[in-house]
Amino acid sequence: MVHRCTHGVAVGLVLLPLFFGVDYWMCEKAHDDEHMVVFLKHHPSMQIDFRYPTSAARDTAGYRALDACTRRRVNEYCDIRYGTRDVEDCWRRTARQRAF
Repeated sequence: MVHRCTHGVAVGLVLLPLFFGVDYWMCEKAHDDEHMVVFLKHHPSMQIDFRYPTSAARDTAGYRALDACTRRRVNEYCDIRYGTRDVEDCWRRTARQRAF
């Protein structure tokens, strides 16, 4: 016999990837060691692993020079990770979080 508590835990584990993600990045200061941080998503998605799609999108001009597919990936990353589509704000938050 399965208890209700077990069902709640199972449902919670299934829904966990919808609301939490893992952001990975390479740290240049630490000899290119890969680092990660678990974060609460601003919008639910099935994607779990996140990486800032490009270093070229640090400002509006760099963003405009990207192809449509990469711009879409930057928008999705910024929207889910930080709840914004402002590329410069997203890059500032990304850089601030990774500076240690």
